[in-house]
Amino acid sequence: MLSWFTMLSRVSDFKHHWSDVLAGHLMGLAFAVLVWLIDLFVTLVSLNDSCDFDARALRA
Repeated sequence: MLSWFTMLSRVSDFKHHWSDVLAGHLMGLAFAVLVWLIDLFVTLVSLNDSCDFDARALRA
């Protein structure tokens, strides 16, 4: 929410053009989603590696 209010204040104070602010916001959002996905992937891989589950035991 803080980034949204910062966007609005920059445009309403005529410090930046709305398209520049929107582009910066979208780039920041894309970077945040990318970092979140990488962190999620690393967490899932580490959980899978530490699991003692053996799928072959289910077939027997």
